[in-house]
Amino acid sequence: MVRVMDQVKMNVYTFDDYGPEFVSILTLCYMSNFRFTGAEAAQELGISEQNLYKKKKYAVILFALEFEEYKREITACCNPVRYTGEQMTLADFMH
Repeated sequence: MVRVMDQVKMNVYTFDDYGPEFVSILTLCYMSNFRFTGAEAAQELGISEQNLYKKKKYAVILFALEFEEYKREITACCNPVRYTGEQMTLADFMH
């Protein structure tokens, strides 16, 4: 899971203007060992608390969309076998 989150963070980080800031916000708020309060996180980032909450909302949405895209890419390249209720055989996994 850590590898997946690192990949998603890297993908979000490459967004032009707001990518690095969104990664910093979500890392401080959700992905660090120390639990920052809203005021502490806002002070650390140098923005107002109200602005932090607004940007955090957008950052969560962007991370979710990027995670869905990452999931689609992984499942497309792995060609998963769908369960149909029938007995699976080795031939089901051969390409």
